[in-house]
Amino acid sequence: MKKSYIFLPLALAVLILTVAWVNRKRQELSQPINLVETNQPVIMDNPELSKSPEKLAVTTEPAENDILPIRHLNTLVFTSQAPYAKWDKLHDEACEEASLIMAHYFLLNQIEIKMREAENEIQKMVTFQKSYFGSHKDLTAEEMIELAREFYSEDYQLIEFEQEKNHDEIEEITEIKSEGKIIASVEAEKTPNTEVLQAKVNWEEKIEYIKEELSKDNIFIIPVAGRELDNPYFRIPGPFYHVLVIIGYDDNKKEFITHDPGTRRGEEFHYSYEILWNAIHDFPGKKADILEGAKNIILVKK
Repeated sequence: MKKSYIFLPLALAVLILTVAWVNRKRQELSQPINLVETNQPVIMDNPELSKSPEKLAVTTEPAENDILPIRHLNTLVFTSQAPYAKWDKLHDEACEEASLIMAHYFLLNQIEIKMREAENEIQKMVTFQKSYFGSHKDLTAEEMIELAREFYSEDYQLIEFEQEKNHDEIEEITEIKSEGKIIASVEAEKTPNTEVLQAKVNWEEKIEYIKEELSKDNIFIIPVAGRELDNPYFRIPGPFYHVLVIIGYDDNKKEFITHDPGTRRGEEFHYSYEILWNAIHDFPGKKADILEGAKNIILVKK
């Protein structure tokens, strides 16, 4: 009985303390809690973040007067005009067909062509020409565009670089035409020496136009005076009339990158800007008159 008298007051005291502690915690938990809205930004008073935001601004808008890349190369298959190195009469005249085949595969995004495929395609195109044109012949730029349209159902674009001279006023105007529309015109300064003026025609502007189109992933089919190219891999003395494809350029070397079907070494063959520009001549009707041919080229747009 004495032990019961001793533990009873202790138990009562423990009970009183427990009740008091629970009541205190209940009051603490009943206080309101300040929550930050999750959809609102948290602003920190950090002096580093209070600096002008202009230095951190980023824009995705294209800059004015975009500068062309130093080098650009489009990927497309290469074939020689004589896939099996059989340089007979048919294949000697097949540079147009080989160039059109490469352009066709380019538009199809096909990056491989076997020799057998290339040879079969050349033979089929030659047969088609004999029926359509009446013979297998040298083609002008316009006729190549027509052949591509009839044979492949593809539309290419004729680009005309024309030169008009007024010898009375001794001035020269150079125009770049696309489908009959003038897309650039430069008037040269008057000079007492027409020969010097003719030599100083602003051909660099035409080079820039060609580079700009190449950088847009387009290519060009180019009719040229073959012997003006001075290609060491051509059979001497080289072809009077020739056709090749410009696929890119390299400004560091001042060179165009081409697929030249006139040689098995023609894949990504480089010609200087000036040499290739001077060699551009459309077929005038006779091979011997090739240097009188107009400066027409063919744009193939992806």
